[in-house]
Amino acid sequence: MSLLGNNPPFNVESWPGRGRTYDVVIWGGTGFTGALAVEYFAKEVSTRNPDVRWAIGGRNAEKLAAVASSAGAPGADILVGDSDNSDGGLEKAVRSAKVVMSLVGPFALFGSKLVELCVKHKTHYCDITGEVGWVQEQIKLHHEQASADGTLIVPMW
Repeated sequence: MSLLGNNPPFNVESWPGRGRTYDVVIWGGTGFTGALAVEYFAKEVSTRNPDVRWAIGGRNAEKLAAVASSAGAPGADILVGDSDNSDGGLEKAVRSAKVVMSLVGPFALFGSKLVELCVKHKTHYCDITGEVGWVQEQIKLHHEQASADGTLIVPMW
């Protein structure tokens, strides 16, 4: 997809991500890896970089709040939505972020709409998938547009 290869020059002043509510949205904060990411952001990122604005997202507000509380971030913003975006919550989360960090798998079942929305709204994206076939499909579907827009889509980070 558009890693660092043939992207147009990145112009911070004209990038649509400027002025968004969150620097990072951790999508899938209630799973094992998601909870670890929330804890890391609460303890490390927020301490070292208090200006970083972040939120956690997923399907269940109560579970997300419990994760935030146990991670030491009881006041973290919580974004609720489903991976099929039938409620519009996923798209709202994508539009509010500069970067979406997805920890929701299996990605072939729950990740495609998120990547599509990130490309649509020029929101940078990264995930932890190991699903090579799914990644190849996303490259075929979105590389050209993401690259043209300067949107970074980074699977398997």
